[in-house]
Amino acid sequence: MLLAARTDKFVNLDMEEYRDLHLTLDVLERLTLDPDLLGLRAGFAVQTYLRESPLVLDRVDDLAARRVAAGGAPLKVRLVKGANLAMERVQAEVHGWALPVHGSKEATDASFLAALDRCLTRSGRGASGSVWPATMSSRLPQPGNSRRPGA
Repeated sequence: MLLAARTDKFVNLDMEEYRDLHLTLDVLERLTLDPDLLGLRAGFAVQTYLRESPLVLDRVDDLAARRVAAGGAPLKVRLVKGANLAMERVQAEVHGWALPVHGSKEATDASFLAALDRCLTRSGRGASGSVWPATMSSRLPQPGNSRRPGA
């Protein structure tokens, strides 16, 4: 990580399974608040298909604000709509866990759009530079385009 910070490389953390979410957030916090890594350009992928995604955004938002207040670089947030959705359902069923994901495509889409809106407008964080959303514009509806995103 020190080499990445020294050579101006971007590091993005992504949790691959819901069971690793809180561990991954703990790692993000330790790395991005480390005084030697405050200049590291970094980001975090938030899986908006998870019911917990608003809480994840709360934590990343708080972390980013603390980092910027300490003189560090802002964090980028990459919003993910459903990369591991099917696997999460299977894992929950196999292990008898509560379903960590939204129950329908419509609920998942609504969660994604709410997260995007939040990243762009909530408390002016995007404008202040603490959290910057980084998402694929080709996946979002374009003005004048009646095609569904990703169709």
